[in-house]
Amino acid sequence: MEQSTLDYYEPIFLEVVKRNPDKFVEIMKPYVERKNNSRWLTTEELCEAIGTSSSSWHKSEIRNHPVVVAARRTDTRPYKYQASMIDEIQKIWDGRRKR
Repeated sequence: MEQSTLDYYEPIFLEVVKRNPDKFVEIMKPYVERKNNSRWLTTEELCEAIGTSSSSWHKSEIRNHPVVVAARRTDTRPYKYQASMIDEIQKIWDGRRKR
């Protein structure tokens, strides 16, 4: 698009979003969720998401759990984990104390 076209429509778009932000969020949510689910997280991002420190993660036996290993991408250093698997990894991390 040409810059003049963008300059014309930007204030109109922003005004529409101001008037009904919930509708805008509802429209955009599927696209944002899809992007987040396809993302890969570094070990530090994963630790932040599950509420632990990276040193605790590295000392833990949970790193070798089959679900965690399946979510891991090993062709990169540091390892990366599928963002869509955070909930499963969180359950395993929370359940480690119950054993």
